[in-house]
Amino acid sequence: MKFRVVFLFLIVLPGLLFLFFYKAERSPGAIRSEEQIQVLSSQGRSLTLAFTPQTWSVQTQTISGEDVVHMIFPGAVSGDSAGLPDIPYAPVVLGMPVGSRVSVQIVESEFETIGSTKLAPVPTAKLVDGWPEDRYVFDPKVYRGAAAFPAQLVQVDQPGFLRDQQVVSLRVAGLQYLPQKKQVRRVKRLVLRVDFIGGQSSPNRSITRYSQNEEAWYRHTLANYEQARSWRQVREKTSRRIQSSETSLAASTLYQFRISEEGMYRIDGRFIE
Repeated sequence: MKFRVVFLFLIVLPGLLFLFFYKAERSPGAIRSEEQIQVLSSQGRSLTLAFTPQTWSVQTQTISGEDVVHMIFPGAVSGDSAGLPDIPYAPVVLGMPVGSRVSVQIVESEFETIGSTKLAPVPTAKLVDGWPEDRYVFDPKVYRGAAAFPAQLVQVDQPGFLRDQQVVSLRVAGLQYLPQKKQVRRVKRLVLRVDFIGGQSSPNRSITRYSQNEEAWYRHTLANYEQARSWRQVREKTSRRIQSSETSLAASTLYQFRISEEGMYRIDGRFIE
């Protein structure tokens, strides 16, 4: 007969951002999106980024008897709704001071214009004979309109937290579609200035020590890793957390159960009365 002591703990996991929030990454090459984003400079609460798409892949497809074009670069993600022009975006995750807001300006831009081109829409997946199949529908408001799409080349998502670091994700468009002219303005180079406004009054100088794996994770995730390190929230000392946990357990009612056989057991209020 075996004896086991079962302790029930409630573990609250912090919400993670991420970057995702994107659709599946489409990577035709070995170059990652972060290798196409460079931090040119950083000072105080500002930084300058350069976005230079590399190794474009162009594919032609016939939809309803009309030739359309897919244009992507390595590491690109698709973030628009089905039916809208399929714009490839470069995702950029930045660390930021807690409680601040983000301002992004394009300070330099260089494009290549490609004519006689109709950009393919974002597909929607439908099951056909039990298998997913892409279906394409053109949003008439965009494809018959005169406005460039997307209207803004840089989109800023809502901030969130990655462990102790508040972060924000930018999506930088690799191209812009002009439906009335059937032209594509493909980005050759964009230089962005990012400013963090308000929030934490001063950087946190008391930086928690992190493991090598944690630091490697931050370094891989954040484009401005070095700049953002001092903006992390102060993590409570481990000893205090352990003491608090022990105090909480001492004040709690613990139960010991005798288990005669291995298996799954349902424990509810009636069971322990």
